[in-house]
Amino acid sequence: MKPRVLLHRLSPAIFALLLAQTGCGKAAPPLTGAAAVQQALIDRGKMVYLTNCTACHNSDPKNAGALGPEVYGSSEELLHSRIMTGNYPANYKPKRASGVMRSLPHLQNDIKALHAFLNAR
Repeated sequence: MKPRVLLHRLSPAIFALLLAQTGCGKAAPPLTGAAAVQQALIDRGKMVYLTNCTACHNSDPKNAGALGPEVYGSSEELLHSRIMTGNYPANYKPKRASGVMRSLPHLQNDIKALHAFLNAR
């Protein structure tokens, strides 16, 4: 029979030692200033991406999806063109020539956030 550790039966000192060894209870210092603004932009972009893009693109933008290619590192120009018109910018060679993506103009105000997320990892 395997011994079970019951946390509620541990002494407070042993419990504190276990927390210290696992890193629990140590919160990262909060971001401030420009770093906080940038992180908020990245978080917004992630939410927009997961909500609107993962039906075709992979939930991990570094990997190709069922219909859409990997989009990690996409330029803001590419994102703007594809999102607003469904077309590629001039002289851009697409990763896939499917032409399936439709325009998503309701995301116009989120392009900067998407760009921040897709270039943050």
